[in-house]
Amino acid sequence: MANNLPVFDQTILASVGKAEADIEGSLDCQLMYFYGEIRSGKLTLFRNFVENRVGCPHANSKTLAICLTTPGGEVEPVENMVDIVRHHYDTIYFIVPSAAYSAGTIFCMSGDKIYRDYSSSLGPIDPQVPDKENKYLVPAPGYLDKVAE
Repeated sequence: MANNLPVFDQTILASVGKAEADIEGSLDCQLMYFYGEIRSGKLTLFRNFVENRVGCPHANSKTLAICLTTPGGEVEPVENMVDIVRHHYDTIYFIVPSAAYSAGTIFCMSGDKIYRDYSSSLGPIDPQVPDKENKYLVPAPGYLDKVAE
């Protein structure tokens, strides 16, 4: 399948595959990525992915490393996500290459270890509410400030 891709894409996939294998070997774990907002609508996809991951290489490992990059999102699904990964794995590591804000920070706090670069960011944890169009989450204190004005 990869041979049908342009050479540039094949090179990227090969590099990512090697990096994944290096991380899985070094940490004796299975590795997964989560990139994007944490939303309740993603729970089924998350659960299915984790359950399918159980049969992958290093399947005998009871350790999962989650490479997490997120601007945050809804905090309610985090509890479910923790339950899902803890159901299948004894040890959970988080790798934060750039940032895991808000709900992502809470998710990281559920882990046994957090690996991050000196420039990686966690936090802040602040309540979020949907905007008027229900498209984005915005900090609730900002709404309270506008009401006070």
